Amino acid sequence: MWESAKTVALTPNSAIIQLDVDNNFVIDSTHLNMIRENKFDGYLRADPHDHIREFLGIRNMFRYGEMQSEVVKLLIFPFS
Repeated sequence: MWESAKTVALTPNSAIIQLDVDNNFVIDSTHLNMIRENKFDGYLRADPHDHIREFLGIRNMFRYGEMQSEVVKLLIFPFS
């Protein structure tokens, strides 16, 4: 009975959209290394909320332009 009532939404390739940035835009390598060291492993005891909180804390340590700050967040999140 429930099988016929199910609808499955299409899943896009990525929920992260790419924003336009200047050609001279560079992400600090120290920033990227800190993000890579704080990877979410997905184990049962891993808390995704803690991971996001730590990710945002690391992201906030580095300052980029106002628009670029959002771009940095979107670009480096897949590395976490």
